[in-house]
Amino acid sequence: RDHHSQDILNSATEGRSRIRVVQLQGHLFFGNMANFTSKMHELVNDSNVENQEMPPIVIIIDFSLVLGIDSSAAQAIAKLKDALLKNYQVELCVFVTGSDDGFPTEFKLSENLSSKKSATKKGMNNGSSKKKQLEPVNEDTALLLRALSCDEAMNYENQFTGSHVCHSLDTALVFAEDALISRKDPSLLVDVNESTLSNKFLSQYTTDSLTAKNMLEEEKELAIIYLNNICPIQMNEGDPEFLFSQFQREVYRKGEFLWKQHSPSDSVKLLLVGVLIAELENEAGTTEPISKGNLIGETGMVNDVPRMSSVSCMSGEAIVYSMSRQSFEVLIENQPRIARYIDLICINYLAYRVQHVSNRIFETRCLPI
Repeated sequence: RDHHSQDILNSATEGRSRIRVVQLQGHLFFGNMANFTSKMHELVNDSNVENQEMPPIVIIIDFSLVLGIDSSAAQAIAKLKDALLKNYQVELCVFVTGSDDGFPTEFKLSENLSSKKSATKKGMNNGSSKKKQLEPVNEDTALLLRALSCDEAMNYENQFTGSHVCHSLDTALVFAEDALISRKDPSLLVDVNESTLSNKFLSQYTTDSLTAKNMLEEEKELAIIYLNNICPIQMNEGDPEFLFSQFQREVYRKGEFLWKQHSPSDSVKLLLVGVLIAELENEAGTTEPISKGNLIGETGMVNDVPRMSSVSCMSGEAIVYSMSRQSFEVLIENQPRIARYIDLICINYLAYRVQHVSNRIFETRCLPI
């Protein structure tokens, strides 16, 4: 997130404090739905909010740990959605299935909980995995929405109201934050204009020297913007350019590894174009996509510990800029103030993971990269 977006999300009146997350567990049936709906009305009723907190703008209801939903409970959930949007100040309801298979019910719950204008415009399986319904917002869709052009993003502004279905809590949280930012300034959701970079990869076979030079300049501008965005403090004039001068360009193709788990942490990398994926080996498929604009490998290099996960290229091609351990150590010796930015980014990333909402509920997908 850029600093302006962070200011919105940290606002006491318009930021993350206006998001409520409710996680359900076990079986939902007619016998416990009355109590659940009553509690939900209490949660959003501004006259009953404790500690003078403002009423929620976004409600996230997570069904990841729900084992089964009977038809009467499913219909009650659909009615609850309508009541929350109609009778309170709630602008967006997000329902998390917890899996690609949808909700654990024969009722067409995903279809009933999705706004008529789905953000994905495609169909997928419902809770029974045998019938078709509107597709929930998944990680790939979230990345797609974040990469739209300015005009397209304005058209998607209405996607952040109403009711939506997501596969995972992480995706729902990103979607909820995007909704808050969209209320104040939808243009902030438009990624840095990099269409030439994403559509014209500069490969080792490029023969047009002028084109190559122009694209390298575009990459430099984009990298400096990203470095400014991920640094928790405002960088001094000229510092981003100097820091970027310590990085070297690398290109990876789909399936290629940037590093393997337990390998030495000998570099830190800034992802400019493409999508990477981090995976914990010897785990039950624990993965996390890494989108452009992120710095990775900083914890291992700063703390001099082996890589905590394997990272590979998920998109057709990815452009990263890498700073070696040797360059970092020289930077510490000669320009400690500049090297301090890497430390601050590392601290900021670690603080985000420690404070992540999923660490305070039953299930977490927090993955070290």
